[in-house]
Amino acid sequence: MDLNSFISALEYYKRLPVYVKSLFPALRLGLLKYLYKFEGYLSLPEALYLYRASLSLPKSPVIVELGCYKGLSTAILLSALRKKKGFLYSIDTFDDYNASCRKIISGYKNKRFRSSELSLLGSKVALGNVYQNLRSQGFSRFKLMAGYSFEWSRKWKGKIDMLFIDAGHGYGEVKRDFLEWSKFIKKGGIIAFHDANNTRKTPYWRLGWEGPTRVFEKYVLKGRNWKVLERVESLAIARKIS
Repeated sequence: MDLNSFISALEYYKRLPVYVKSLFPALRLGLLKYLYKFEGYLSLPEALYLYRASLSLPKSPVIVELGCYKGLSTAILLSALRKKKGFLYSIDTFDDYNASCRKIISGYKNKRFRSSELSLLGSKVALGNVYQNLRSQGFSRFKLMAGYSFEWSRKWKGKIDMLFIDAGHGYGEVKRDFLEWSKFIKKGGIIAFHDANNTRKTPYWRLGWEGPTRVFEKYVLKGRNWKVLERVESLAIARKIS
């Protein structure tokens, strides 16, 4: 993100107060460099709160991230894990699955959703490039896993301390990710959704998608097993209480 784009985003969304509030803590924690070194859709306030949620985990935590893209959120999570000596598993289709992804996305009925997903697909980089970029920042306690989240959930064993859902954004996809992966979260563990504050309930909106928002509100906000911790910009975070 260049300076002009950053200023334009602030003006367009009228998000200056929350950015100013996040700026100095992010500077102190060294998070700003990741927003410039890694391309992604995580805003400065979202990055700060995702970092803090990760930092609240117990020692040696396991985090699973669904949706890596070009590694921005991955770097934020890993920066917190440095202090906790934890491990991160990040799942994404990367380039290895582009042909299959394009076929599936082309079948989406919602034109705007289909167009947006296809544009993202075309700009994805290979797993190897993301891996090298993360390693260049000194990160080592992670594993990038190429494939679909539902494929890996069938193979997964063991409990996790935090789940970050930011893969496919259709309601059915997010619901499946939640139902298949949240069962692995420990009691007291954390779940985070990106693009889940779509208060306008439209198929696609700048500060959230309908799919993640509906799943978060139905299964977490109205559920008995979760306590909501934060909702900042499009990031929604909750703790598993039972």
